[in-house]
Amino acid sequence: MRASSAISAGLNLAVLAGVILAAVVVPETPREDKTLVDRTVRKFNAMRRISGGREEETEGYYEDLFQSSRRSVAISAVVSGQWAAKWTTWEFKQVQESTMKRRSDFLYFELLPHLDVREVDGRLVTNSFGMADREYPTTRQAGFRRCAFIGDSMTRGLGSSPGANYESLLEDSLTAMGPNPEYQGYEFLNFGVEAYRLTQMVEVVRTKAAEFSPDCYIVVLSDLSVARKWADHIWQLVNDGIDLQYDFLKDVVKRAGLRAGDDAVALESRLAPYRPEILRWALGSIQAMAARQNAEVVVILVPNVSDQVALAESFRGMSDLTRSLGLATVDLLDTFAGIQNLTPYKVPRSGDSHPSDKGHRLLFERLLSRIQANPQAWQVFTGVREANGSGPGF
Repeated sequence: MRASSAISAGLNLAVLAGVILAAVVVPETPREDKTLVDRTVRKFNAMRRISGGREEETEGYYEDLFQSSRRSVAISAVVSGQWAAKWTTWEFKQVQESTMKRRSDFLYFELLPHLDVREVDGRLVTNSFGMADREYPTTRQAGFRRCAFIGDSMTRGLGSSPGANYESLLEDSLTAMGPNPEYQGYEFLNFGVEAYRLTQMVEVVRTKAAEFSPDCYIVVLSDLSVARKWADHIWQLVNDGIDLQYDFLKDVVKRAGLRAGDDAVALESRLAPYRPEILRWALGSIQAMAARQNAEVVVILVPNVSDQVALAESFRGMSDLTRSLGLATVDLLDTFAGIQNLTPYKVPRSGDSHPSDKGHRLLFERLLSRIQANPQAWQVFTGVREANGSGPGF
């Protein structure tokens, strides 16, 4: 019994030492310039909350927040307002200030223009509009079909080389194929930004992409958009007292009883019953805005390079939802199914499931194959109204 007590005491001392070390080493948010004792007590209480009664509720949440790529960690900190534990204050500020612009409105943050920086195992290059893409004029060129890709880091191509993500590969491929004689080529504008949620994508369509007068919108949904941390954007707006912009969201927040100061776990719990309603509103809003612009919409369900069973669960019901809205949908969730060794297809960094250049190549091949087999999607992408030898099945 004494030996057991000694071991227990030793473990408690070790935990306390670890908490004190964390309080010393891990930087606080800029507004919390507190003493070592204050920081130690708060961190100890935070550890107890995470590891205590809420363990089941928070399973995977903090790991997802802090164990993705270095840039994703930093962006999560921009969204959550807290320093990521793996970063020093200086490192975080370098990433935040060099690649992201914080906004005080509904969109909340965006990529800076004219970037050319290394990240993860790829490179981030942005044009004069802050898109991770080549330069495009605002006015659509005559003889070109233009599509706006709306999404998060999976669309933006985090971890891939410039021009090697699936969106760029499809643009180049369709231009080379020339399926529609009415067009000289295709322009696919990439409005993807890491950590964007579906609610932010609505705002991108309304305020950014519309300026470029696209013929179609390609809304790319990852598990981040529809399941994992899907409500983070709403929480941050409520927490920071930023106008929710849309009457529908204001009503949902009121019905859910959300208040500034609620933590992310409590918010997810309260918003969970409204998730289908919010997803339907967001996609329906994009569809309605596109219709007013005489533009069409396709939804793509895109996987990260991870467990297929978990992916299927995250996207459950999404095809039914898009079908009920009459939206053409391209399901790529089985792209990496059956591959025994996924390592070459994702960025070579522990805990990261973003596709590598090779992974994006596979996504592109699957996407091209699927839209060729889907007349509705093929028409939206290419403008080809009927299969005539250069459309689906050629």
